[in-house]
Amino acid sequence: MMKKLTFTLIVIFLISCSSEKNSKKRVIKNDNYAYKNYTPTGKELIVSRNEYLNKLKGFWLAQCIANWTGLITEMDKIGNVGKVKSGQFYTRNDWGKKDQRAFWENKAQKRVIDFVFEGSDGRWGADDDTDIEYIYQHLLYTNKTSKLSGKQIRDGWLKHIKNSEENFLWVSNQRALDLMISGIIPPATSDPKNNPDFDMIDAQLTTEIFGFFSPGRPDFAVEMADLPIRTTARFNAEWISKFYVSMYSLAANPNPNLNVKENLLLIAEKSKNQLSGPKLEGTLGPSELLGPRFPVPNHKSDMALTRIFDSVDAKQSLFFEQTIERSNGRKVERSNGRTVERYNGPTVERSNGRTVERSNGRTVERSNGRT
Repeated sequence: MMKKLTFTLIVIFLISCSSEKNSKKRVIKNDNYAYKNYTPTGKELIVSRNEYLNKLKGFWLAQCIANWTGLITEMDKIGNVGKVKSGQFYTRNDWGKKDQRAFWENKAQKRVIDFVFEGSDGRWGADDDTDIEYIYQHLLYTNKTSKLSGKQIRDGWLKHIKNSEENFLWVSNQRALDLMISGIIPPATSDPKNNPDFDMIDAQLTTEIFGFFSPGRPDFAVEMADLPIRTTARFNAEWISKFYVSMYSLAANPNPNLNVKENLLLIAEKSKNQLSGPKLEGTLGPSELLGPRFPVPNHKSDMALTRIFDSVDAKQSLFFEQTIERSNGRKVERSNGRTVERYNGPTVERSNGRTVERSNGRTVERSNGRT
């Protein structure tokens, strides 16, 4: 819910923010960078620096408001698990009412569930949704690069993250920091052999900003974010992080003829290719992939998992060799591009453009549009 609120606020700010009308627009330049002469070809995506600066201010404001508003109720309602009884989840009817206690507190703090805005000192604090983003932004700037190396990430983390006292890092971030302290350099800090929390949400929260460093170019945004993401995440956690990076990049250049909801759906559709994972070669058995932490699925019953490697850096990925879904009497099997659906008697097989339907003794075959 907090992630949805944060991203929605950010997109609203990005889509609706427009620079102030000023007859004398300030040209934004940085003395640390060399600006090369460029002749337009007519195929460029044009982004106004002044307008984009205003949108980035909107992004930071939306993120800070959403994050600190969410902290009011964070960990209040985690369900009823074992001895922990946190009661019914909040609904919109609780907005404006007193905050209840977090599950570890003896009593609730005196505060109301409402938006949190800028304090009297004019500063916004960091939390585990923004702390690493601040570091990455700083590292890109000070190292004068668009793509950080593993050593630059490690050096930056060790310099800016506290270790001897509470640092409020989430789980995979903390594991990665511990590994860096021991001398390991990213992306080995997310290798499941080293980091058992590789599948946690950390990278999704700490790398989205790379999308804004490449407005309208999600391909390069994901390329920039690849190593920072794989500092703490692999597999599904890696892919969903790249999905959000792509969405942030596309949100920087929305379709002016669409409303916020329509733009959200459009950029999600354009970004979903990040969720498929790489298609690589080479296999190992599921027990070698999952290890003792996970139960190994039964190939004959529900699914078999196969591990695949990238020939360059042994980047790991997963794909389903075979999946069987059962729901309300319906059975769907998917394997090697073939789909078989069985539901209340009828059977439909689809494979390589050919469809075979069998029902009540009747068989219909369709292939390449011909029946």
